[in-house]
Amino acid sequence: MLVAETDKTPKTLPRKDGRKPFMIYLDPELIKDIKRAALEADRPAYEIVEDQMRLALASVEGLRRTRG
Repeated sequence: MLVAETDKTPKTLPRKDGRKPFMIYLDPELIKDIKRAALEADRPAYEIVEDQMRLALASVEGLRRTRG
């Protein structure tokens, strides 16, 4: 019986900015909205998503602090 070797090589090349891939599933209309917002703002879509996720997480953290 042959045993497959585990592949230790990364699937993507490392980025200079240190970002790593993170796969999530989103509603197709939300994806379109994100892409549209990125085009209108002349920014990459990942920047739009990062900014909004940071705001959402800060909001959640704020709620946790106020609820004690």
